[in-house]
Amino acid sequence: GAASAEEPRIQQSPAELWLHPGATAELSCNISGNPDRANWYREKLDGSLEWIYWSAKASKPKERYSGTVRAQGIFSLSISNVQREDSGYYYCTSSVLHSQFGNGTRLLVTDASEPKLSILVPVDAEEPSDFVPLLCHL
Repeated sequence: GAASAEEPRIQQSPAELWLHPGATAELSCNISGNPDRANWYREKLDGSLEWIYWSAKASKPKERYSGTVRAQGIFSLSISNVQREDSGYYYCTSSVLHSQFGNGTRLLVTDASEPKLSILVPVDAEEPSDFVPLLCHL
């Protein structure tokens, strides 16, 4: 068909993913307009984007990357055996014709656990401007 002038809407999930080395990262990309593939890019340290994979029905695994079409417009990217150097931002787009990218997934590969915030109880803050003590578990 003719190329559509309308830019696709792209949603990526999760926004942030914490994994230990050796785990498998699962990223998802939802693209409007029923494209047949999603292109995945990784942001390099200098800010440039490096193409790493395309997810489509006929995708073949490439090194530690694999991907597929989960449902109409929903694409996945799997990165097996993640290492610290895989940490960074990953973006998807429907086509090289479009400049529209997803909002990105930040992958953090670390031996540490994701910090958890909890409210110290009891809390007697009653006004929106009151301070609430938080505890950060690392």
